[in-house]
Amino acid sequence: MNTSRQQTLPQGTNALGMSFLMATLGMLFGALLVAYWIVRGKNPEWGSGLPAMPFGMWGAGAVLVCLSAVAEVAWRKRSASALSRLLSVSALVLSVVFLAVQYWNWAEMTAADLPPNAANLYAFTFYTLTGLHALHVIAGVVYQIVVTRRHRAGAFDHGTAPGLRNAAKYWHFLLFTWVILFGSMLASADHAEGGAIFFLWVGRLGGPLLLMALGAAMKSSGDRRNLWLLRAFLSTVLIIAGHGVAFSIRSAVAEALRTAIPMVSS
Repeated sequence: MNTSRQQTLPQGTNALGMSFLMATLGMLFGALLVAYWIVRGKNPEWGSGLPAMPFGMWGAGAVLVCLSAVAEVAWRKRSASALSRLLSVSALVLSVVFLAVQYWNWAEMTAADLPPNAANLYAFTFYTLTGLHALHVIAGVVYQIVVTRRHRAGAFDHGTAPGLRNAAKYWHFLLFTWVILFGSMLASADHAEGGAIFFLWVGRLGGPLLLMALGAAMKSSGDRRNLWLLRAFLSTVLIIAGHGVAFSIRSAVAEALRTAIPMVSS
């Protein structure tokens, strides 16, 4: 084949494709969360008498935080080839570790008499949300393998390294999705207080961290046209924090009513 006649993709095609992918997945997870809250609202005894959410869910989130950070640094340090390649391999390892932690969480739920095939809406939604998220992590593992192999072959030693950048974006998206999924499950079960605290801390810590991270990214790239992205992220954080406050108030009012009604009856 004559290589001079080979067609190349226009610049920015990779980034555009990843943006479309994340938008599509965002709508998918968003629709599932809406359905989750509708089902939750129609079942006031949601999760009552069932085992608590596995503590390993927090560990899975911590692994995703590390994975997202490592993938981002791997892209930013692409000029330092050896370090960037090591970080790329580390991201691959962390993605596999996340899946292992999730498997342990599912095994713990199964051991507590709440297997995936349990005739229970709480179990069904738990396994559906975490399973779908894990499925996309598996897809990320496959992509990370491809990126790591190309990186080790020297494909990203020069230029913008779109493969590394897209991998980092994908892990950021799955981390953000995990925060929303886990926080929602935590807040909507019999863990309303813990869920509210979780959301509030996301709001308190997430806002300043997003400001610093996105501000640094804009400064380093010299592109200030993405200010809308910063505003969108901060708006989301504020919504999440408000969501947690609402659940905290709802929990407090419900507890006060449960206490007051028996006193009035007596």
